This record gives sequence, C-alpha cells and structure tokens, in this order.
Amino acid sequence: MIAAPDLARPPLTEVERVRLAARADTPAETIHALATDCSVTVRAALAMNPARAEGSPTLATDPNERIRVLLAHKLARLLPGLSTPERADALAQAHAALRTLAQDAAARVRRALADAVASLPELPHDVALKLAHDLDAAVSDPVIRLSPLLTDGDLLALFAAPPRPGVAASVANRPGLPQAVADAVAASADSAAVRALLANRSAVLREATLDALVDRAHAHADWHAPFIDRPRLTAHGVSTLSRIVSHSLLQTLLARPDLPPALADALRDRAALLLHPPEPPPTPRAASRSDTESALLEALAVANMPRAAALLAAASRAGTAIVSRAISLRSAKALASLAWRAGWSADTSYATQTALGTLAPGEALHPRADATHPLSQAEMEWQLELLGLAPGQR
Repeated sequence: MIAAPDLARPPLTEVERVRLAARADTPAETIHALATDCSVTVRAALAMNPARAEGSPTLATDPNERIRVLLAHKLARLLPGLSTPERADALAQAHAALRTLAQDAAARVRRALADAVASLPELPHDVALKLAHDLDAAVSDPVIRLSPLLTDGDLLALFAAPPRPGVAASVANRPGLPQAVADAVAASADSAAVRALLANRSAVLREATLDALVDRAHAHADWHAPFIDRPRLTAHGVSTLSRIVSHSLLQTLLARPDLPPALADALRDRAALLLHPPEPPPTPRAASRSDTESALLEALAVANMPRAAALLAAASRAGTAIVSRAISLRSAKALASLAWRAGWSADTSYATQTALGTLAPGEALHPRADATHPLSQAEMEWQLELLGLAPGQR
C-alpha cells in the first residue's frame, strides 16, 4: 500500500535541493531523483558533488552540455577512490556514465573527458580504446600518448589502421615507447611520425633501427636536430650525420661527450674545413659560366643527361656524387641551388630541375617575375650545406 503524500510539508525550494545535491550523506534514492531535477543549478550541483557517483548515468545524458562536462571532470577525480567492495555499485554507475560520455555527440564533452582521464589507470580499457579511436585529434591524442591501459597490440593496431591523420605521431610521442612499436614507426613512410619518434628520448630504439633511420636522414632535414639530440648514437650514425647536417648542427654533434676520440678528431677536421674552406684557384668565371650554361642547354636539348649532369658537377664544383644524389632525390631546391652555385640563370635552373630532376612543371621552382632565382641566397646556401658542400663558396 502506497503511503499518502505529506500534504502538510511544502515542496523543497531550489536552494534546498541544491544543498541536498551537494551533500555527501544524501540518500541514494534522493540523489537519483535530483539527477532529473527541472533546475539546471540543482543538476550542476550534483554533477560537481565530489563524493557521489550515484545518478551519473542519468547526468551523462543530460541535455545541458556544461553539466556533462562537469560530470566528466568529477568522475575522473572519483575513480581512484571507487575500487573498494562497499563502493561497487557507485563504481558500476561511474563506468556506465564514462561509456556514455566517451561517445557523446559534443566534441567539447569528449575533449573534457579525454583531458581528465587520459593518464588514469582506473579507467575501463574499453573507454580508453574508444577515446583513442576518436576522429577528433583533441580527444584521441592525449589518450594515445598518456594512457597506461593501451597495450603494445592496441598501439600497433592504431598505427596500422589510423582513425585520423596524425595518429602515428601521437603513438610516437608516447613516453617509454616500447621497442616493437618504435620499430613499426621507424619502418613507416610517415616523416612527421619518425621525427616525433627521434625527438622522443624515452623511446626504446635498437641500434639497427637508428642506423636504418640515419641512412634515410639525408632526405629529411627536419630529422637532423632530434637525431643529434638522441641519448645514444652509433659510430655509423655519427659518421653519417656528420656528412649531411648543417655546420651549426655539426658543432652540436661535436659537443657530444660519447664520441670516440678518433671519430671526434675527424669531425673537428671536417668542421674546420667547412668553417675555413680553401680558396678555389682563379678561373675566368664569367666565360666559364657562359660556356658551361650553353653547353648544358645543348645537352638537354638532345637529352644527353649524363653530359648535362657532368656539366652541372663541374660548373658547381660539387662533384658527380653530390649531383647524382640531388638528381636521385628529385629535389627541386637542391638542383636549383646547384645551378645557382654554377652561376647559371634562373631559366637554366628551371630547365635543370625539369630535365635532370625529371620534375613536373608544378614541382619545379619557377624563376621570379624579375627573372631572378626562386630561393633566397640564404635558402640556397642552406641546401648546399645539406648536400655536404662548404658554405660561402660560389
């Protein structure tokens, strides 16, 4: 038999209901009723109550987005204290609410949840996976980088089938990235992810992995600085980097305390040569440039690419190995800089890029409107340094 309502007692005011929603000792049945209260202030007070998880599944579907955000932050604070047997029901309600919030339609709510729970070991594994696969980078990135719940298998699966661009870089940024995952990132063609991997000093990288990456680094100037800052480098890595990095990075490489003495001496000799290059013998520069430029255009006209490459190597004083490397890289900037070093015009530079470098018109660097070279002198000198040529010589 249902008891008759107490008609003598007036309904609770909003202020009284807010106080009940904020108390730690309010009965559970009252908490559940307050979770559907008509007042947003009452529901907000319950969403912020640091002692109560009851009512959370209801609040997780609240029509007010701000309340769902408040609930996400509260649950993150509550989770570590809900593992005792006497709080099993509260823990179940918290988990149910977290699963609902992880698939909230509002990105703001999912972002708030991800920021709050990313590093929590008490988070359910399925919630961590749901957030890690979110299409919004602001949701998935902190969880991929920080969640202790993601296994090597989870990370490899994310890397193999990324739900959004940039997932590989998020994986590569994880502190203490395990060797198997680091190997997968290193073997990929994702340049940004590899750079993040190299910059991650806590990532576990095998010597063979480092050596394989250093052999690819000549085509990725943005890898050089994080490479040199790695805690450990092999002798092969140091030697290779010394031939491709800029002069300033070579000085940083020389400052490493772990260099073998003989290798350190060789690097110092190379640095001295770059800083004080020998004077080239005097040549009739203007006539030589004009003659080689004409000869190059004639070679290109008849598709005599070996002769064209030899002319570029001679006129730029770069040598055939460096010219061959620039051609194999199909680097518009490198070929344009070599043509500039040879003293050739911007039009000849463009012809060199498209013919020798087999670059499409849209890939090659066109002359500027005033017929000057497309890159600044500083940019071209930087490209020449990357190729291993001493700065300041032209």
